[in-house]
Order: sequence, then C-alpha cells, then structure tokens
Amino acid sequence: MVLLGKPFAAAAAAATALTLLAAPGAAQADGGARAADRVSVLTYNTCMNDACRKAYRLGASGKRLAKIWKHAVNRDGGKKRADVVVLQETDWRVVGVDGDKLTKAFPGYRIASKRDGRWILYNTAALTRINDGYVNVAGAADEEKAFPWAQFASKAHPRNKVTVVDVHFASRSDKPEQAKEIRRLKRGLGEQLPLGTRTVFAGDFNILPGEPNARLFRSTFAKTVGGLTDATPKRKRTNTLKPADVPKIPYRPSAGKPIDHVYVGGGLHVVKGARYRDKGEKRVTSKRAERKRWNRLVPKRRSDHNAVYAVLRW
Repeated sequence: MVLLGKPFAAAAAAATALTLLAAPGAAQADGGARAADRVSVLTYNTCMNDACRKAYRLGASGKRLAKIWKHAVNRDGGKKRADVVVLQETDWRVVGVDGDKLTKAFPGYRIASKRDGRWILYNTAALTRINDGYVNVAGAADEEKAFPWAQFASKAHPRNKVTVVDVHFASRSDKPEQAKEIRRLKRGLGEQLPLGTRTVFAGDFNILPGEPNARLFRSTFAKTVGGLTDATPKRKRTNTLKPADVPKIPYRPSAGKPIDHVYVGGGLHVVKGARYRDKGEKRVTSKRAERKRWNRLVPKRRSDHNAVYAVLRW
C-alpha cells in the first residue's frame, strides 16, 4: 500500500492518527508547560449519513452541527476549543462537497483534508496547514477506503509540526477486516517514521480496550512510534446506544468501555485534567422506560457516539 495524495516527505502515522514532530530545541513539556507547547485533539463520529438517518431517525443535520459546535468543538465557551477536529461518518451530501456547512457551523476552522465521509479541520488561530493527502486501506485494488491526513505547523512555534490522519476501522462485527486494515495502514504509512516523530492515533476504532485487535494495533506501530498510550479513559463508554433500543445494531457494546480512542505515541504526554466527558448527549438504555421515550429522544440526539477530546504536550 502506498501513500497517496500530495508528496509527503515523511511517513505519517495511523488510525484517525496524529503525528507530532518535535522540533530540535522545542521546549520540553513538564508540569509548567506553556499552552504553546500543547495541541488539543477532538475526534467525533457524527453519524451524519443515510445509514444513521434510517437506523436512528436522528434530527436535522443543521441543528445537530450547532449542537456539536456548542457541546464539543467550542467546549466551555471556547476556553477548550480543539486545535484539530477529526470527524467520521460525515457525508458530503449532508455537509457539502467542500464541507461548506462544516466551516459555517464551526467559525474559525478550515478544512485541511477530506475523504469518504472523514474530515480533518483545524483552528486557524493555532495552526497552519502545510501538506495533505490520503491513504487507501481497501483490500481490493479496484476498491477504495481512504483515510485522509494533513500536516500542520504551530503558529506559536512553527518548527513544531503535527500530522493528522483520520481513520475509521471496519465495524465491530468484522474483526478479521479490522486486523487487515491495521496492517494495510502500516504499509501505507511506511515502515519507519522520521526521527523525532510524535504520533497520536485518534478516531472511531470500533475496538474495545483489551481486545486482540487493540493489542495488534499497539504492537504494529510500537517500533515506529515508541509505544502507545490511550488517552481515552478506559471506563469512558463512547457509544451511546444499545441493541435493545435499536435492533439493527449488529453487536452488543460493553458497558463502560470506549470504542473511540486517542492513542499517544512515545515522547507525548496527555495533560492531566484536560480530557472531558462529552456534554449534552442523553444516554439511551435498554430499560423499558427509556424505550418508551425513544421516539422523543432520538430527534434531539447529535450522534450514536460521544466526542473524545485530549490535550497533549511535548
């Protein structure tokens, strides 16, 4: 598998992934690290496509984008606004072929890269885009499942660079294909990352902590990124629906465990207290009382996922 798109001098890193290049002489983060030495990442499966609309009868996309802005992207009135926003299942038929509805809903952001319902946006006040492209992880030569990537430089410290790759692995009902996509991703990104690379993988993995494919993912990239740590709390349940409520869901999610992750490679650290639990999303359970409320709750929902946010320092 080869890296597609514009020429990319250094192989990037993976599943909705983020690669941070620590510049020589860049300030090493410690307990008193400056905000300029940090980058915040938000990943969110918006469930904004025909399949979600038919399965869950979610509300109008425009209203949901406004809620996503309020409760996730522009968190706490902008005080915790993400530098990089990575989206999955956000159909161009809903948000526009160029993402014009996204940029209208998220003021101050621009589209950095896009492919197959996956979008990477960046906060122009914090970052400058310097490159972009995509990687094809489909099995057959005549098929395409592409993960877009984009490379940024910090405006405060231009020698600190960030490469983001937006990845969404196969469904939980197809674990063999997940494993194949992980290996194709490794080949597509190259066998080695450039010296000094800092890597973060963020997105809808469809993989629970402790599952074989979680171990496969970490081991596959261990040599190139120096080990991976999951910034998502192990007991944070990021999917919000249960099969008892929506029979079309082909799997039973484990209570209290995430399938959306932000994996952090060696040399990067998660800023303590910077993670947050998504606000504004009502949990739907399998209780009979909740099932009776289903038709009233669904149009008010933003997605069948909660957003995951982390602040990283290097």
